[in-house]
Amino acid sequence: MISYMLDNNIMSVNIYSVVTGLLLPWLTHGQDPTTICQPPQIQVSFYNFLDMTYGIYSIDFTKSLAAKVEALSQIRTVYDFKTFIAYDITSSGNCTKHAMSWTEVITQCLPASAKKVSPDNVYLGYGSEKINIQTWQIDLINVTLQVAFTFGTNPVYPLVRHAYRPDFKTPASIVIFYNSENAVNPSQFIIPSSCITP
Repeated sequence: MISYMLDNNIMSVNIYSVVTGLLLPWLTHGQDPTTICQPPQIQVSFYNFLDMTYGIYSIDFTKSLAAKVEALSQIRTVYDFKTFIAYDITSSGNCTKHAMSWTEVITQCLPASAKKVSPDNVYLGYGSEKINIQTWQIDLINVTLQVAFTFGTNPVYPLVRHAYRPDFKTPASIVIFYNSENAVNPSQFIIPSSCITP
């Protein structure tokens, strides 16, 4: 959800807008989206431009778990990708659970249905610090995701995730990711027993 600093958030969003605007179907030829994979474990800082929340995402694909800790509210949300249940845990340990939405599901590799919507020669940044990026689109039920990843790296790291309604008028989220690590803190995935038992 990577190992880069974004010096100018405004510039990164403008570049991403250009990238995601290039919806050319012929660009998808020849590249298997299922080979575009993130590391088995990843921890990344995030900033959501719509609700102005920020914090840390930790994802352990080997355990089908993710955790998001919002810096201001200190609410830790644990996502179980096997049961599609999310657990919201406050700093005092109170817990509520809810069904995950499609936009909360994260997979290690892109699905076969993903479509590349950017050329291969798009860069974020300048000079020796520039990063080659690629944008992919995933059409889900009532929402479309566009995710910009590093390109030419194995594994890849996400840079921007944009979720929007099919009418293009109602964005659900615009999130940038930065400062990735290929390790996670296992304690982030702990769900209080009071939250699991009915």
